[in-house]
Amino acid sequence: MNMSVQVQELKVNVTSDLNMFKFLKGNRPPNPQHIKKLASSIRKFGMLCNPILVNEKYEIIDGQHRFLAAKEINSPIYYIIVKGYALEQVHALNVNQKNWTGKEYMEGYSSMGIKDYKVLKKFSQEFTWLNLSDCIALLSNITTAGNFRKGKLNKSGSLSNVREVFNEGTWKVRNIEKAKADALRIKLIEPYFKDGYNSSGFVGTMLSMFQNPDYDHNEFIKKIRIQPTALVKCNNRKQYKALIEDIYNFKRRHKINLRF
Repeated sequence: MNMSVQVQELKVNVTSDLNMFKFLKGNRPPNPQHIKKLASSIRKFGMLCNPILVNEKYEIIDGQHRFLAAKEINSPIYYIIVKGYALEQVHALNVNQKNWTGKEYMEGYSSMGIKDYKVLKKFSQEFTWLNLSDCIALLSNITTAGNFRKGKLNKSGSLSNVREVFNEGTWKVRNIEKAKADALRIKLIEPYFKDGYNSSGFVGTMLSMFQNPDYDHNEFIKKIRIQPTALVKCNNRKQYKALIEDIYNFKRRHKINLRF
């Protein structure tokens, strides 16, 4: 099938006026070490004809590091104007380059003023002992950070493709107060499990426990105070659940099933 595609006529330009270029709001923060390496290379070999891409507003779509390296040593730079390009095209261009990290997406969308990503950033700064995936799991009110990597919450609350939604900038915080309360409940375990209380496997297990109507966190804390060395690192959530159940049922007449 033949399709008609309109192709822009692109021209390679060169300029020494680097003040004409702007950073695109929402783009990921540049890496200072990479800028230094590029600046060193330009000093040695000169600026090669590897143009940066900008839109008609002279916002940098691709080539932030080359631009900053050129600016650092006052070098001219080659550039191509591609009309209509924005953050969506930045993401598309990076598909075949180094993938953006979750933190870079968070920083980008937060700098654009998207409320949910600003909430996530503040939450991750408050609970620095949690990794970003677990912060996302808590704020999404899902039971494990593994669900973030594998799926998303749709409107009905079920999972399908979380990372895609997070990366495209449409991810939503569900209940921040619950997220904070759950994080603080997990933090109570730290004195008895310093080397594993904040691991994703354990955090995910505890989030699933909080959804179990038969689980009482105050009772669990009492039991681990009696058995302060009982919590140990496990290989998976299944093992963690079995261990937590054993600790929870210590000297308990009526045993509670917490594994299923």
